[in-house]
Amino acid sequence: MRHYVVTLMAALLTPLIARHNAGNDVLWIEAEQHVEQRGALAAQHAMSTASGGACVNDGWGGREGDILRYKFELPAEFRSLCVTLRYARQTVGESRVRVMLDEDADRSTIVTLPATGDWGFRPDGWKYATVSLPGCAKGAHTLEIRSVADRNNVNFDGFYLSAEPLDTRETTMNVSSGPHVVSALGDGLCPLPCRTPVALPYSRRKAVVSGDGLLQSLLGTPAAQGMGGNPSGPGLRVILAGHGPWQSVEQTLVNSPVPTVRTRLKWPDAEVDLEVFAAAPEERGFFQRVTVTNQSTQVRAFELIGLVSNAGSVGIADGPCLVAQEGPLLRSFPSPSLTASAESPVLPGPLGGGPRLRHRLTVTGGAQASFDLQFLGDGLSREEAYAAAASCWRDRLAAASPTQLLDATLQFAFDASLRHMLMLVETRPDHARVLKGLQHYYGANPYDTFQVSRALDAVGLRSDAEELLRHQLQHLKRDGIFEMWETGDLEKLGADQWIVQGLAATALWNHYELWRDEAWLREIAPVLIKAAQATLRARRTHSGTHVQGSLSVEGWLPPIGGDGGLSVGYHWSQNAGPLKGVRIAAEAARRLGLPEADELHTGWLEFRRAFDNVRVQAAQLDPDRMLPSFPGATGPQRTRPLWGVVMSVTAFDAIEPNDPAALRTLRFLQQNLHGGLHLNLGYSNGVWPYLSAEVALWHLRLGETEEAWRILRAMVDRASSTGCWYEEIEHQPPRGHGDPADVWAAAEMVFLTRELLRPSDPPSAPEQ
Repeated sequence: MRHYVVTLMAALLTPLIARHNAGNDVLWIEAEQHVEQRGALAAQHAMSTASGGACVNDGWGGREGDILRYKFELPAEFRSLCVTLRYARQTVGESRVRVMLDEDADRSTIVTLPATGDWGFRPDGWKYATVSLPGCAKGAHTLEIRSVADRNNVNFDGFYLSAEPLDTRETTMNVSSGPHVVSALGDGLCPLPCRTPVALPYSRRKAVVSGDGLLQSLLGTPAAQGMGGNPSGPGLRVILAGHGPWQSVEQTLVNSPVPTVRTRLKWPDAEVDLEVFAAAPEERGFFQRVTVTNQSTQVRAFELIGLVSNAGSVGIADGPCLVAQEGPLLRSFPSPSLTASAESPVLPGPLGGGPRLRHRLTVTGGAQASFDLQFLGDGLSREEAYAAAASCWRDRLAAASPTQLLDATLQFAFDASLRHMLMLVETRPDHARVLKGLQHYYGANPYDTFQVSRALDAVGLRSDAEELLRHQLQHLKRDGIFEMWETGDLEKLGADQWIVQGLAATALWNHYELWRDEAWLREIAPVLIKAAQATLRARRTHSGTHVQGSLSVEGWLPPIGGDGGLSVGYHWSQNAGPLKGVRIAAEAARRLGLPEADELHTGWLEFRRAFDNVRVQAAQLDPDRMLPSFPGATGPQRTRPLWGVVMSVTAFDAIEPNDPAALRTLRFLQQNLHGGLHLNLGYSNGVWPYLSAEVALWHLRLGETEEAWRILRAMVDRASSTGCWYEEIEHQPPRGHGDPADVWAAAEMVFLTRELLRPSDPPSAPEQ
């Protein structure tokens, strides 16, 4: 097999040419390696199922004329050029694109791309389509992909160039997988598949384990990064060769002493257990113990293959061991009766399946055999790495207050959530930050800093909470508005969401109120005051009376986008949050005897009156005299999403928990449940477990402790067997879910549990 290094102009990655079965040269080019694109919101989108860990989507193909343009160089003449596109399209109906060579319309053709049923978030959502173009001479060429219609959306992973059509059925990447309904292993939780984080606390090296055992690493981000996903690094999948699809899969999390994800794949005559943990120090990567059980009564030979994906150029070293340009990739440890060897792929790209380690074991009937793999690291044995990781976790959790629950399932969920929070904390050069999650979002934002810092404070991890809050302090922009999505652009003017003015300020203030550290108050006061002054300036620029529905709005912040429901307009939480921020700043200035105290207090009173006027109007206009999802909402919009009302009560104290109209909203939520969780909190028709936790906090303020416990148990019933939550779970067609392993959900689990275990406070009196 010949390999040629192909220079891809203006691209960071270098594709490979290889010989296919018939001896044809084959070139794979990643979709995100374009030299020009028009139509997508971003140059690339992180996606773990895509080759290279990324693809082109974010709206590409939505308009006629959207293009992707590539430059490539062929080392030899191709008599004809076969272009094999790897694409995904969930929308019903076909997409049509023109593929053109060297900007020559005579050397172009239109290819039809039928729907694949998914946008590529699942491996089987990617399909192939092939077109044939005239031959190409040796040397440099261009290739263009152009959308020929509006609403023609399609995601591209990349494409092959070959002299003859490729057999796309012969892919080793499409592992023969069985059911993805994950059941609990031992005393786990409900059978909901989810991606589970695997990392040391505060580490830069993180990974996730999917419901079918795929271990997917994530690339570190030295610079701040906002929305758009975190780039995937190398992935590892262990398969049992020659056994076809598994019949069932089970998964759970061992919380202590080292969080370990355990996946069990079952066949009629065999079981394979995969146990994964993050090694210490983090440069040692991840360890995976593979155990095969012979369920038959006869001696059997088993072959297990460790497939590595998204690793770039890979070499083979002694050991056996695979190495990448960045360092060690995968190595196998010796084990009795184990024969291991390393292999390179026949083809580049997804059809090649990536480099692999092949393991052969002979196991007697009814017995087990195991071997260990080290992924993205070297040095240390599994036992040494495990002991070091146990010490790391023990030291990090030493300051945490003991939390004992009588219910074993609730205890498991609490322990898992606390560890997931710490796994999603990432050390930085200045102060640590908490990540939103490990799929669609990467980087800190005030929502998650608020939730996680109060949860860490609730368990006594004061210094950990302060690390996150000091990071938050560094993300107040020059104009006094906190960043929503962490980009590091502190010169950017304006707000993405007004709620951040409340979330950030409340998080900083809550920490002070708990620990009463006057030095902390002096540290945060300048930031609180600057943010509050920016809020009041923005409010003054939006003078006059405005109309939303049949309701008059005066004295609120300018309309802005919110989470679901109303797009741009006047939201409860987008004003309740900033209102709380001004109140906090006024109180901080008063306690420190600062000259801004009186002005801020006056501004807060005016803002509060304006907020209350709208609140009273909204209740009077509502047919049920409840607070609707947003002021002036009518029809179906009245009752979804109601999370803004809830947050205005629980997080921002802008609405009293026993306010009559607010209580009607709460009782409406109680009457509309699915599996014990509230149907009307989010913008979808599903349930949002972490938002239901805020409803439970509302019940606690009313002294309705049993209802709060009931909600907590319902939340746990919706957790994965590894103690993770999806952001949302929608049961009505089209069924689906939001982001997995969401840190907000883990934080809500920890905070709500701690609140339930302390004496209830009586409902507070209305503010004067």
